[in-house]
Amino acid sequence: MAMSKGCTIALIIVAVIFVILAAIVAYVWYNWEDIVEAGLDYIVDQTETEIIANLPDGYTPDMVHQIMTDFKAAATNDQLEGAQVEELASNFQAAMADKQLDKEEGRRLLVMIQEALGQEPPPLPEEEEMLPDSLEAVPDSA
Repeated sequence: MAMSKGCTIALIIVAVIFVILAAIVAYVWYNWEDIVEAGLDYIVDQTETEIIANLPDGYTPDMVHQIMTDFKAAATNDQLEGAQVEELASNFQAAMADKQLDKEEGRRLLVMIQEALGQEPPPLPEEEEMLPDSLEAVPDSA
């Protein structure tokens, strides 16, 4: 007993979809490291751009770029501990929840990255004490 024409076409379509899905899974399986590295590069580059847009006190754009470059290298070479990566990922998600990084969030991420890399973050700049103006007019006491 032969199948109807519609059933044959449906089986062919299902077979083609299965082959395409198998090819996608095989591609991802064999290129997993490249895909993860490309994703990491994208996320780190976007974070660097956001941090530089609202540069935290004590950092320069060159310092931020070097920190992010060191972080990418360490992550690519598996030099970071799993707990550090998880903590960074959760803090990054919390910081980017509003789609922007303010100065404090950027500084917090940079400090966490530097600590994970074994680098010393720059100290917080101290608030300058407001001294009274010595040229201010003093009323006469006569």
